[in-house]
Amino acid sequence: MPVSRLRIAPAPLLAGSLAALMLSACGGGGSEGESATPAPTGLAVAAGDGQVTVTWDDNTRYQYWLYYAPNLSFSTVSAWSKITGAQSRVGYNNDKGIRPPTVVTGLTNGTPYYFAMNGRDDGGKGGPLSAIHSATPRASGDTWPAGGTFTGSPTLRSLALGVDSSDSTSDYVAVGDGGAIYSAPAYTSTTALEWTAKATLGTQLNGVIYTLSKYVTVGADGKTWYSTNPTTWTAGTVSDAGTANLNALASSGATLVAVGDNGRIVRSTDGQSWTPAASVPAGTPNLYGVAYSAKGQWIAVGANCTVLTSTDGNTWATQAVTLSGAGCTDLRSVDTVAVTTNNVTAYYFAAVGTGASGGAVVVSSDGSTFTQLADVGSAPLYAVAASADGRFAAVGASNAIYIATAIDTWVAPTTKPTPGATLYGIARANATYTAVGASGTSIYSY
Repeated sequence: MPVSRLRIAPAPLLAGSLAALMLSACGGGGSEGESATPAPTGLAVAAGDGQVTVTWDDNTRYQYWLYYAPNLSFSTVSAWSKITGAQSRVGYNNDKGIRPPTVVTGLTNGTPYYFAMNGRDDGGKGGPLSAIHSATPRASGDTWPAGGTFTGSPTLRSLALGVDSSDSTSDYVAVGDGGAIYSAPAYTSTTALEWTAKATLGTQLNGVIYTLSKYVTVGADGKTWYSTNPTTWTAGTVSDAGTANLNALASSGATLVAVGDNGRIVRSTDGQSWTPAASVPAGTPNLYGVAYSAKGQWIAVGANCTVLTSTDGNTWATQAVTLSGAGCTDLRSVDTVAVTTNNVTAYYFAAVGTGASGGAVVVSSDGSTFTQLADVGSAPLYAVAASADGRFAAVGASNAIYIATAIDTWVAPTTKPTPGATLYGIARANATYTAVGASGTSIYSY
């Protein structure tokens, strides 16, 4: 199935009698069989994380409507309209139909959903329903298919999802060694991304982010670049002309912070011009990861299990880490997430790296107390990403992958590609984890 450009689905229609009234008003409800329009064939549903991808054999002559409901099956549009939580997808302006693939979002993991479709010809009455299909959304992270390929088999170190200003589409950008930059249209189905080489900037690129309506990347020799599309890049400037490698960057939505070797930290409000942080603890070693929490706190991590925090990205303080066993050699990546339950918000932090015997994991549930858990696996971990519900996924050497089902519970997934290369970067977007690494390796979990 080809990957198409991202299309935003309209808001769901209301359930019950209101849904039936709307269907009638749009000329699409009718009684099954009143129209000669055949039911769509080849209907298939694929469960994802809080979503389901629906595909079918498309006939562009017809307009297709999708009906779905939780927990209960149905055989007619009338029966569907009476189910609590029944919703539909009918396309733009409520009557122009939808095209495959259609991704139905906002679903509850662990709840079975039932799906059926019908068609109409030139806005006429709805034809007979297709067969009913069911799918149960589930958390991502347990199964990892092989992702799209990269020409030239480059080593990729980071990736981010943003918007290409040239055509207003959602695109991933991946960066890596030799200044390689690749892009891929965002997921619109469960199919792997299709990566295309876009530019070569000549210097190893270590981190990329999309913020302030642009992509920003940093790398070796303190270089920075920015772009509003994946193809054309402009070099940024740093006021101190420092050349220490920059290894990662993060954004608060108004300010960017990049961290690098020898404790280097620089800031920007536009992704173009950078200035050094005013205060970084003396003797800070190489810093490899940085993140911003909705709590209003920055966190940077690095060699010797170093953890720094800041409330403004300008003045930084070292935080103590309660170590496990022989401690850790370094922390390579950090991410944070805020989870609100019953109007109470909890802030979770997780950093990963190299432990005494495997992958180091340092966690915090308040941004103040940091504790190293027992090492996971036998290989270093190089990148971590959080999902909105408080889970984390970490990747590393020798295809190492670990999922945190809770902040202090990290487990290996059931399925991943083998053999696998080292993974250096991971991103969470569109309810999907995507990871990249050595030899053009890419994997994902939806």
